[in-house]
Amino acid sequence: MPVPSVIEVKPLDGQRIWLRFADGCAGDIDLSVGGFLDDQPELKELLQDREFFSKIAWLEDSYLGWSPHQWVDTTGLYASLNGRTMQEQVAMLDAARVPSERPLRLLEAEPLTGYRLRLKYSDGVCGIVDMSHLVGSGVFALWSDPASFQRARVDGWGDYVYWNDQVDSCALDLYERITGIDAHGFRAAGTPIRSPD
Repeated sequence: MPVPSVIEVKPLDGQRIWLRFADGCAGDIDLSVGGFLDDQPELKELLQDREFFSKIAWLEDSYLGWSPHQWVDTTGLYASLNGRTMQEQVAMLDAARVPSERPLRLLEAEPLTGYRLRLKYSDGVCGIVDMSHLVGSGVFALWSDPASFQRARVDGWGDYVYWNDQVDSCALDLYERITGIDAHGFRAAGTPIRSPD
């Protein structure tokens, strides 16, 4: 069972919002605390502009925000309103799914030197992916500063590795690069394949 949809949201003072989920869970949350924006410094700065902040209204799947590139994961917001950590909430969501329907998730992404990532997935697969071919192209110009690559994080659902609100990489595509297996139709049943780390 996924996190219920957000059905109402209002900007409050500072960087606080009030929101209500479809199951009736409601309350206010300060986006400047609780780690909601820790990995999005650009958005954190934008939210200090009252006019920009007041335009919160963008909704899609489990995201709430200002545009498709400036958002907060509602899983973390829902967890906070229910007194849970993000990890506890995700574990509850996973436990509620039928095992055969549980999606493959990225658990860890460790940035290494040379624009490489060491990745660990929920089926036990571990491996290293070289991302150096992307450096300097398009949004990946961000990585021209090698320190920026070291800011890699896994999103709350384990669907993406991201660096900021515009630079990310699909976890399933990276899984395919490690294993050679198309993971987009993955279901957890079956024997995990392990690659060397």
